Amino acid sequence: MTKLIAELVGKDVETETNEAGGSQSKLSARFDLIPAVPLFAVAVVLGEGAKKYGIDNWKLICTNDHLSHALAHIFAYLAGDRSDSHLSHAVCRVLFAAYTSTKEDDEYSD
Repeated sequence: MTKLIAELVGKDVETETNEAGGSQSKLSARFDLIPAVPLFAVAVVLGEGAKKYGIDNWKLICTNDHLSHALAHIFAYLAGDRSDSHLSHAVCRVLFAAYTSTKEDDEYSD
């Protein structure tokens, strides 16, 4: 994960110059395409989780458990259950899984 960040916004990233002559680091990722509104719902879920379980408790859970919970929320949504914000919960769990799966010292990883 750290390597990916360095490749995108590190000090050695190639620079580019725009039509007005302004130079900046070349950004190959398209952060402007991330839909902002669902991220508000994800932030709400993260806040609720921090209150219930503690900040960063999710880092103590293995990748497969995060994926299993994400799938449970996805299947609940597909089954028609709208009693919870299942898709926002699923997004959180997938983000957690992406993080825990890339930790170099993740003792829980496969």
